[in-house]
Amino acid sequence: MRVFITLIITIFYSCFVLAELPSGNATIAGDITITSNDQSMTIQQQSDQAIIEWNSFNIGENNTVTFNQPSSSSSALNRVISGNPTTLAGSLNANGKVYVVNENGVYFTPTSTINAHSFAASTLALSNDNFLNNIFSFSSSNQSSLKSVINKGSITTLDGGFTALLGGAINNEGTINANLGKVGLGAGKEIALDLSGDKFLQVAVPLDTASTVVDNEGNTLDSLISHSGSTKGNTIELDVGTAKNILSNAINIPGSLIANKAEQQKGKIILSGSGTIKIDGSLKATSTGDINITSDTLSLGGTIDVSDDLPGSITITSKGELSVSGSILADSQNNTGGTIELTSPSIMQMDKSLISANGTNGGSIALSGNTIISSGTLSSNGSTAKGGRIDIEGTNSIRLLSSDITASGSQQGGLVRIGGAFQGGYDLTRTNEQEETFVTRWGNVPTMENVNTLFINDGSTLNIESDQTPGTLILWSDQETTMLGHINAMGLQGGSVEISSKDTLRYLGLQNIKMVEGGHLLLDPKNIIISDTAGSQSWSLQGVIGFDYTGSKDYDLNSSEGSLGGTVVYSDTNTRIGSSVALSGNGKNLAIASVQIPTHCGWGCPRQTGRILLFTFDDTDFSNATLRGQLYNGASGSNDLDTSGMYMRNVALDQDGDRLVYSFDAIRRNSVINDYTVGTALSIPGVRTVKFDDTNFSNPQHVGIIGTRFSSFDIPLTSNDLDMYAGESEFTSSWGHHVDVALNADGSRLALTYQDFTMETNLQQREGINLISFSDTNFSSPSFTGRIGKGNTGYMQGIDLTGSHSLDIGYDAPIENNRIMWRAGGSYFGWDIELSNDATKLVVLHNYANCSNSYANAGSVCNSVVTTSGSVVNTASKSQNAIHLFTFADSNFLTPTYVGAITSENDSSITCQATQSCYSGNSGYLYNNSKILPETFDWGHVVSGGYNTASSYTNYWTEKVHHVTIALSGDGTRLAVSGRGSDDSRLHLIGFSDSSFGNPEIKQTITPNGTFKSKISGNTDYYQTQYAGGAMSMDDTGKMLVIGTPMDLGYNNSNTGYGLGGALLLKENILSGGYSYTDSSSDDVIINTTELKNLLDANVNVTLQANSDITVNSAITTTGTGTLSLHAGRDVDINKSISTSGNLAIIASDTSSNNVVSAQRDSGTGDILAAYESDGTTAISLTASDLDITLNNGSGVTNASMGDIELATITATTGTIQSANFSASGAGVSDKTYDGNTSATVSNTGSVSGLTLVGSDLSVVNTASFTSSTAGSAKDATVDYDLSGYLSSAMDVTDTSSTAITESVTAAITEASSSSSSSSSNNSSEDNNIAAVTSRDQRDIVENMIGDINKIVPFVSVDAIVGSTISLQLARESNIQSAPNTEGLGIQSL
Repeated sequence: MRVFITLIITIFYSCFVLAELPSGNATIAGDITITSNDQSMTIQQQSDQAIIEWNSFNIGENNTVTFNQPSSSSSALNRVISGNPTTLAGSLNANGKVYVVNENGVYFTPTSTINAHSFAASTLALSNDNFLNNIFSFSSSNQSSLKSVINKGSITTLDGGFTALLGGAINNEGTINANLGKVGLGAGKEIALDLSGDKFLQVAVPLDTASTVVDNEGNTLDSLISHSGSTKGNTIELDVGTAKNILSNAINIPGSLIANKAEQQKGKIILSGSGTIKIDGSLKATSTGDINITSDTLSLGGTIDVSDDLPGSITITSKGELSVSGSILADSQNNTGGTIELTSPSIMQMDKSLISANGTNGGSIALSGNTIISSGTLSSNGSTAKGGRIDIEGTNSIRLLSSDITASGSQQGGLVRIGGAFQGGYDLTRTNEQEETFVTRWGNVPTMENVNTLFINDGSTLNIESDQTPGTLILWSDQETTMLGHINAMGLQGGSVEISSKDTLRYLGLQNIKMVEGGHLLLDPKNIIISDTAGSQSWSLQGVIGFDYTGSKDYDLNSSEGSLGGTVVYSDTNTRIGSSVALSGNGKNLAIASVQIPTHCGWGCPRQTGRILLFTFDDTDFSNATLRGQLYNGASGSNDLDTSGMYMRNVALDQDGDRLVYSFDAIRRNSVINDYTVGTALSIPGVRTVKFDDTNFSNPQHVGIIGTRFSSFDIPLTSNDLDMYAGESEFTSSWGHHVDVALNADGSRLALTYQDFTMETNLQQREGINLISFSDTNFSSPSFTGRIGKGNTGYMQGIDLTGSHSLDIGYDAPIENNRIMWRAGGSYFGWDIELSNDATKLVVLHNYANCSNSYANAGSVCNSVVTTSGSVVNTASKSQNAIHLFTFADSNFLTPTYVGAITSENDSSITCQATQSCYSGNSGYLYNNSKILPETFDWGHVVSGGYNTASSYTNYWTEKVHHVTIALSGDGTRLAVSGRGSDDSRLHLIGFSDSSFGNPEIKQTITPNGTFKSKISGNTDYYQTQYAGGAMSMDDTGKMLVIGTPMDLGYNNSNTGYGLGGALLLKENILSGGYSYTDSSSDDVIINTTELKNLLDANVNVTLQANSDITVNSAITTTGTGTLSLHAGRDVDINKSISTSGNLAIIASDTSSNNVVSAQRDSGTGDILAAYESDGTTAISLTASDLDITLNNGSGVTNASMGDIELATITATTGTIQSANFSASGAGVSDKTYDGNTSATVSNTGSVSGLTLVGSDLSVVNTASFTSSTAGSAKDATVDYDLSGYLSSAMDVTDTSSTAITESVTAAITEASSSSSSSSSNNSSEDNNIAAVTSRDQRDIVENMIGDINKIVPFVSVDAIVGSTISLQLARESNIQSAPNTEGLGIQSL
């Protein structure tokens, strides 16, 4: 039936478009005259108002209807009463206002043109009375079924006029040009037009679910207002009222709306109503124009723009979800940016979306909602002056996933507040500097509502930088703040950043905060731990390179099977991709090696030679993994390299990924080296060097080969090749089946494993590390520099380890502590090696034991009893399993030094008499151990062929072939150690206290079981869920980690063989997604010491506030003048020394007025502890320019109590020590003879309760004075307490109100006895009288004089008193030394 109706309409339309004009008219009101011919009609209107009813008001194509009206304010209402819709295909012209009302529909064809001062078309009725009284209230007489207005033509109204399309639904696919007038599109049951007020269009009664809206063909519509055309005007309003979501989209705008400025009136676009407003087109309001959008649900995929020389404002309010995937712009090139405000319970800003208010000064952007999620850009930059203001507030949660938020400014950065105002808007104690930089300089800014939880992912960047003074960034939540993003507060000086929460702060690294001298950084969690290298934070799986993995950062190797080429067969169950991995130092390049060994087959099989896959990433988040090229036998692609039959093993990259080395186990028959074809397979291993044209692995080229015994097989060498043992004839066998390699940052230094066999009786192995140097960074002219290993004497004669670049670590090494290779058999020293960027640090995995060919268990690898002639001599169970640490004096491998070992065993030694497992008569195996790995650590076992297998050895080619491996960060501060990949394996993340491998400590242990995917159900032979198994590799910072998984069976574990393989891409400090494998539920925030030092060295002021405790576990030494403030609600526990050139402020047991939250303050006494390190003997030193130590009373905190301050050594220029818990006792003052002053001598030094001093560097000192100088038997004296022993002068010991700690004591002041004259007889009696005055009479004189002075004081001016030689108080209380001095108290002196 619908098809039939459509056909009838189509036929009808083809007839009337050619010939029809309005017909069947009746004049209801006014004075009109109508004339017409075949194609035109003229309506002459003599009255100011007219009402005409028509049977039909259609205008055919090429036909014209003209209204001649008295003036532009004149109006004509045309009402159609026949029940048929109106179709306008021709032209309608009018110099006044024309209304066309047809409740059965109004349709403008693409050929229609309307030119009038004002024009309205409506499918809602307008009564005669309302029209004549200028009340333009339209309503439907059929409340259940409403028709629509559809415009596909062109409607133009004059300046100051209007265009209104009103009905049950509006569809504008054409052009509406109101010039500087108004445009209103309204959908509803009752709609009012206000021709003179601010609100031009208002839907009085919206549609509801009982209403049906159809188009001119009877089809149900999916939008109340659809605007795919173009509209221009001064004011544009689209309104559907509070419609009850009867359609999927209330307003849909794929087209454009442009609001231009009229004289004295800025452009304005208003979209309002319930339901969903969808904007995929453009809305433009020029020259201080406004765009105001209100809806139930809003989808912004197009452009909303008020940018201009004088930009306007955008206000968007949604009662439901607000989704932004397009652009919202309020920019200016010559003035301050505009204003943008978004309000919604749920705001979702999509990736690549833009909200911008840039200008010479930045404008303002405000997002307010219950829940806000952003992955887009918010920008309020100031190109020549100051950055603007960006506020993001939410009541529930704010999540910035990959946002770029910037308020930079040329002269000053802007203000960015996310989650709340400074300190949450609470009236908290703050320093004057903090008040100025965080608050005052921004003037009056709006208050903010605090969010409960704030999460900022590491893909987000927050920028308040400036060429001069950086701005202010505030991150706040009332419950939990997680900050993983990057902050740029760079400039010349200043800037301020607060990362805080009223409850819990989870901030995971300072390295992402860039600040400058004079800046202020404030952190405020529950507990803070200041420690060395991080490695103690959360990690997450970013992506997987493997089979059938299809996540956003995964790379599915199945999808590239055809392009990989070569002889690889992915159905082969031992592809083993991930046997070796190498991540470039910058984290953007990755090489993955595949050994490819066929199932259940050893070296006798015609195995594949393996391959190396070369990947790049767009960033340091492993985004967009791209396979750039490959290295394999027979490769011929533009970015591929033919490896000429090398059985590849391990791979290494330099820092930027344009230099690569790979090791090989053997050379295949017919391989080509330097144009020489090898005639037979050679079991000689080696290393190939490879360079690329760029960091995209373009144009790979072999540079050279490094190996052994090339001359024995007539292999020609070039200047870029190296035969390691040329001329050493006794080396007749190979390095074994495993050669590892490691490069420094620029590829000029190489370390490689050698495991050499001799042909002597016991086939003893000489093994260690070869150190190679190149003449440049292109692998030119390799030269042997030194060795670390055994073999100087005995079985190992022939290897010289006495040079300055070599180190003997054999059983008879000159340095006893270096005798770490004590076994006779090959111990696979160097199974895995790692070299730092600067080539000054080397880590070596030593992992093998062979006890009478039995494959021993984890940990205690060698349990065999050592005997001599059948008698037991030594039953020690010792292994050589360890991770050895070496340093060099420079980047040329000078003076290799053995630092120690990371093991699972204690320091110990062994003496062997005779055994197959150690040298007879030696005394070796003396580690400088750091036993930090658990005793149950499963070292596995390396078997012939070079595989480190599970302790339950079966067939090393098949089941549970997993490696214990290591990875060192390029800067040498982090080390990752994997277990062998069984159910009890762990990934241990180890940090060091300095750059020389000092004090290794496990910072985090990650359990893999079930982390990434589940085991194969019922399969006990294969463990595919582990991260261990292949190699590992870290970037420069140790925050990116790649782990090879050669035994992985694909995403669904669908392969039933022994491993296709792949690689896991992990990154630290990401909490998003289901792969996070620390629960992050701890309230502790761990601050990296190096990152903290970098800020302080840059003269940034750092304030760390914790509701409960601050713990310093790593020494802090800074040269900058930044102030470090440690404020804790309970304890400040300093376990390592702090030395800063700036100021140091320590506050514990802080109060609620200083933002301590009772619920977050753990119970217990509040202390400041800085006495001894954890060993109980090493004293802790605090050094600062100004040192202030305060132990408050915890006022206002419900579970607070005070403890002590414990100190060992402090050094400062100025300082204070305060505690509300201090009290003094035990001091004494000596009696004295009256001497006329209040001075007192301390006889007993007292003590201060609440202050504990350890060691001899600090002491309490007392000073005392009497309260009066007069004599007496029990005179009051006050003893003052100070702290002595630091740099400048004694430090006052006070309470928290800065009142000195004192003690009141008593002592006697005795009278001075009168001396009998011993003068000669010629002394006069006057002299004797004077002598007598110096005692009691002297005081009588003074007291009498004071009485006289008191009588005249009221008549003496203050100025005169100031100039006198002595004040009244001094006269009363001072001891006058001699009678002549009392004359100075006369009236004249006053």
